[in-house]
Amino acid sequence: GSARGVEVRMATELYQLSAKTVSKVILHATKYAHGEVCGCLLGRQEEHTVIVEDCIPFFHKAENKHSPLLEVALAQSESYAGTLGLKVCGFYQGNELSDDGSLHASTKKVGDSVRDRSAFPRACLLLLDNDAFTTWGTS
Repeated sequence: GSARGVEVRMATELYQLSAKTVSKVILHATKYAHGEVCGCLLGRQEEHTVIVEDCIPFFHKAENKHSPLLEVALAQSESYAGTLGLKVCGFYQGNELSDDGSLHASTKKVGDSVRDRSAFPRACLLLLDNDAFTTWGTS
């Protein structure tokens, strides 16, 4: 059978993440499990569904979210997404500490920037559940 992704319903919107997206986000987070990771999500909107088809891992250090590198990474991601007929439709973050389930203020600012830059009104922020990674496969 075909690989299935993940669906998340938020209010009246449905966010559908492809298996490719989920795999890349999880691999990024597990490769750099000792630190914060982040990246952008690429997708398109069909009626009330945002279809996230891919992601681009950016950094694995929190301080890079505050640097000019982020603006460059977003600009290059927008350009690449355009070649695929997609837009930057969101941003993901995995926090450094397993018990940190908060969405940092800096990430919220990045999310606002993604929404404003891409003119994607339903841009989303995806926060990884680090605690689930540390308990995965232990039960």
